[in-house]
Amino acid sequence: MSREPLATAAALVVPDAGSVEAARWELEPSAPGRLAPVGDGSVRVYRSLDGAALAAEYARVFATG
Repeated sequence: MSREPLATAAALVVPDAGSVEAARWELEPSAPGRLAPVGDGSVRVYRSLDGAALAAEYARVFATG
């Protein structure tokens, strides 16, 4: 299973687990699949996520008892 959906869900539940940048975005021509900020905008993109914070949230949510 891909980790991206889990990271997205955790980031929404634990928003301080990463850094966010709000901008207007376009695809980066020199790096296919990457976004580049091109001006002021309201679309928020996670630029980085804290793996330890996400792992802690996964452990809390998926803990079995």
